[in-house]
Amino acid sequence: MIATMANPTTTGHDEECMCPPCMDADMNAHILANGGQDALDRINAEMQLIGGGKVEAERMRFMAPGTRCGGGIVKPATAKMVRFLKVLLSTKDMTGIHIFPGQYATVENAHKNSFQGGKALIDKLINAKDKPNAVRMASQGQKNFIASLNSQIKDPGYKITEADINSVTFAEVNDVLKLLKSIIKAEREDATNNAPTKGSEITEGMYRKSDGTIYKVAYTRQSRQLVAYKWNLFITPEPTAKGLKYGEFKYEGKSPLYSLSIEDKLSIEQAKALGAEFHYCIRCGIELTKQSSIDQGMGDWCASKY
Repeated sequence: MIATMANPTTTGHDEECMCPPCMDADMNAHILANGGQDALDRINAEMQLIGGGKVEAERMRFMAPGTRCGGGIVKPATAKMVRFLKVLLSTKDMTGIHIFPGQYATVENAHKNSFQGGKALIDKLINAKDKPNAVRMASQGQKNFIASLNSQIKDPGYKITEADINSVTFAEVNDVLKLLKSIIKAEREDATNNAPTKGSEITEGMYRKSDGTIYKVAYTRQSRQLVAYKWNLFITPEPTAKGLKYGEFKYEGKSPLYSLSIEDKLSIEQAKALGAEFHYCIRCGIELTKQSSIDQGMGDWCASKY
């Protein structure tokens, strides 16, 4: 592990991955961010001393986080280091491993390690033998990711239970993730292939949705594309030139077309009744002032085009 410390790399693995290369990259990034290349070179030299047994002068490096050491403050182990330590401490055989004063080699106290002390302990535990019959389980972050993918699956027959998620081992994580992702992809492809084209049955005319919202669907003059105009009704407390009630069509674009169905379309008689009620032409939206136009719900020119 010491050999890789001089060349920080990005592994491209998941953020929760705690393989040795990922741990190297995490610790290197922490050192570089807080002290630069000089700090990285110094710590590598210290680790080589420790590896060679020359530890007397370096034991102060394992003091409790937050205490003063030389010209600075002892830094704590990173969150990812603590998680990795907990995994190693629960799966590795500690027989013959020397623990320096200030190092904490129990799962419960792993968070108390300093950065240097935790790093040294990780180096030792990685090379230690596994406990007999020890099985490394998936991390909580990996379980959460599996659960989030599982929730996206529509067919209950393909979902996995919470007990199954909790029983996933670290070695099985990638296979489980690949399986869930393939199911999600297949379901999405089926939904896309079987879904009708939204708005394909919509034609020019007036529409009233079940909630009472009224839309006028018409072709644009230049692009000749169908777009929707929403009818906005205004009720005034005092009479105006337009009376107590008046309204206008507001351009809404293509989006409303996807929420409309052919069953929402009004007949010509129903559309004319709306125009007569609000004194607006239900074809072009212009205000109607002529009584004959009001009665038919649209102006004479628009009536000739309907």
